[in-house]
Amino acid sequence: MRIDETIADHWNTNVGSLTLGTNLFSGPPKKVDALTVFVWDNGGPPPMALLSDRARRFPRVDIRILSPQSDYKAGADFKDTLFKATHQQDIGTFMDVRSQEPVYIGENDSGQHEWSMPTQVTPLSYVF
Repeated sequence: MRIDETIADHWNTNVGSLTLGTNLFSGPPKKVDALTVFVWDNGGPPPMALLSDRARRFPRVDIRILSPQSDYKAGADFKDTLFKATHQQDIGTFMDVRSQEPVYIGENDSGQHEWSMPTQVTPLSYVF
């Protein structure tokens, strides 16, 4: 399972207001006029060399939170809920999950307010 799918599955189970395929999606944002969350793989920094020949990778996902159209308060309130459900939580097979505080991006062309929450994960099987 991809990292973004693992995180989306975790939220689907643990964040009561999110339902996979309805207001929670694994993949880049698309048009949905509701409080919606998108999560997708977003690369990461170069692998870090260890003392052996192996390298440690720190993959990242981007998380985008969109409010319902013209409803800043709903998105602003929910971003904090999602941060608490993600940052330093036990998610799937990740040894460490670190989220940046959600950053307000602005209002999109559809009138939805957007926040971005970049997140770095360290899988238990971190040596590739």
